[in-house]
Amino acid sequence: TVSGQISVDNQAGLASRLKERRLTLISATAVGSTGFFKKKAKVTTRELGIWSRQFSVMIDAGLPSLASLNILADAEPNKGFKAAILQVRDDISQGANLSDALARHPTIWDGLFCNMVKSGEASGSLSDVLLALADHLEREYELKSKIRSALTYPAFIVGIGMIVLVSLMIFVIQKAPNTISILGSVIGSPF
Repeated sequence: TVSGQISVDNQAGLASRLKERRLTLISATAVGSTGFFKKKAKVTTRELGIWSRQFSVMIDAGLPSLASLNILADAEPNKGFKAAILQVRDDISQGANLSDALARHPTIWDGLFCNMVKSGEASGSLSDVLLALADHLEREYELKSKIRSALTYPAFIVGIGMIVLVSLMIFVIQKAPNTISILGSVIGSPF
């Protein structure tokens, strides 16, 4: 029995490195840098909705999942999202379910998304589930956009109010002590 650590990019790299050393894997635990500067993939709701819709169309057209994921990864401009899609493809090629492969990236695909995909895999209606998820994500994006635009005007008014308040504090109230002392001498005078 041999134990130790090997630095690899993914599970496929681990399998090939162990095969080169003529070792059989019994168990493995991923150990990664979880430091402050570790960069996580940033995927917007809109990007995820578009990805879900495209993946649904490809599955509905009869393309295999691996081929669909290859096409989607090639077309993805977001490098972090592309790396996650390629990792999901690698996990599926090694025998994992799509839902399990997606669940390994919780910052991109949340629990609801993964559980819906799992139910779609079990029922055989994965393309319909992905289409429903795409609709849900697009509605969520539209709602966030409406809220953001509705809050823009009040934020602008509050910002202008703060600028006016600071200007009053700096230019008017700073000169106020001189005005108060002049008023005090005028009030104290025998007129």
